[in-house]
Amino acid sequence: SGEASSAVREANAVAWENGISRIIKKLGAAEIQVVIVQPIPRFPQWLVSGMSPARLLGPTSWSNATINRDTALSDRSLAVEAQQRAATATGARTLDLFLDLCPNVTCSAFEYGNWLYSDGGHVSVVASELLAPAFMDALAT
Repeated sequence: SGEASSAVREANAVAWENGISRIIKKLGAAEIQVVIVQPIPRFPQWLVSGMSPARLLGPTSWSNATINRDTALSDRSLAVEAQQRAATATGARTLDLFLDLCPNVTCSAFEYGNWLYSDGGHVSVVASELLAPAFMDALAT
């Protein structure tokens, strides 16, 4: 049922928070600063490996690599909250790249004239290059 799956998701978020907190504390004891990267938009129905070259090179509408921003935000909300609590409890910092990867009402794996994802949940080399300055800023402070 929906209530049972919600309870499982919430229990998983608590376990995630506790696990991250333990790891951050160990790293902190070694005087290693931690930046937690918040979850990025995911495209659960999209795999570039399953696309023919014609679909990759054709109109982006052929790819079905989009998700509504509100849905993407909702999908990651428990993880974001858990990671933020872990960061607050341990003194770690967070980095949220969501708006960099989803600047519009509809998130798309294809933005700025490039594929930003290599599959439904991993950014491409192009996206990594676009996001590098944000990582550099986060690690410099």
